[in-house]
Amino acid sequence: MYVIKVSAYGEWESTYVIPKPTEQDAKETALYAANKQFSCGFPDTLEKLEKSEACYMEVLSDDAELMI
Repeated sequence: MYVIKVSAYGEWESTYVIPKPTEQDAKETALYAANKQFSCGFPDTLEKLEKSEACYMEVLSDDAELMI
């Protein structure tokens, strides 16, 4: 399970807990969620996101456990 923080243009920010087997899958899921949630010109691919100076994605944890 991954915890991923996504930020855009200093105004949009969200943290997602994503139960995916690989970091790549989790990043793609976070990217999809951010595109649905943010109403700004957020990059639509991980490659564009990595090249962006105004948007970023950070893996906060790669071994998170969901506690209920």
